Amino acid sequence: RRSTLFSPSRVTDTQHSPMADSATVNRPDGNVVAEAGVTTGLRAGATAGASTGPGTIQGTITAINGTAGATIDADVSALQTVTVSSTSLTFTVPLFPKSNAADVTVTSSTSCPTGAPKGAFCGSYTLVVPASNPIVGTFAAGKTTITSPATGDVLYTVEADATNPASDATMCSPSSQTTSKDATAMPLKVTAGATTTAAELDFTGCS
Repeated sequence: RRSTLFSPSRVTDTQHSPMADSATVNRPDGNVVAEAGVTTGLRAGATAGASTGPGTIQGTITAINGTAGATIDADVSALQTVTVSSTSLTFTVPLFPKSNAADVTVTSSTSCPTGAPKGAFCGSYTLVVPASNPIVGTFAAGKTTITSPATGDVLYTVEADATNPASDATMCSPSSQTTSKDATAMPLKVTAGATTTAAELDFTGCS
């Protein structure tokens, strides 16, 4: 089944499955609003509205090989999960400007926070994301059904993939890590206009 993505203003075709779009919309009342949208089987042409501004996730990535710090690059993504036709789908949410998520450099211990593994190198990331649960649309039987964002907490998962800065090959064991917790071990909840600190992601075996 073909999947598409849409911004809060207009649907566009894509080959990615599942995927989402996030966009900033200037409303007539002057408010700037934004949220993610994810849809499956939807054709270009549908529209949807947005209702909230972005929030920010910040976090630290550490890397170590044995007892020595390791130099890595990390690509960081923000993920959300929706249920479509009783199927749970996890998708990558495109980030807003001012995010620092691609090729996060982990090269030194000088930026390590208290509690980081002894001897590790550290780096930090910033994800500016929609502070809303996504709009979900499904095209079936000749019509499109758009479901408004679910109420309740806006929960995210952060994923980081470690690579070698020189070769771009995967490194560390495991080379990919995720967290759905904040720095206090509570669910990673995003609020409009606020910054949430995610639980630290510690890479080991980074030879």
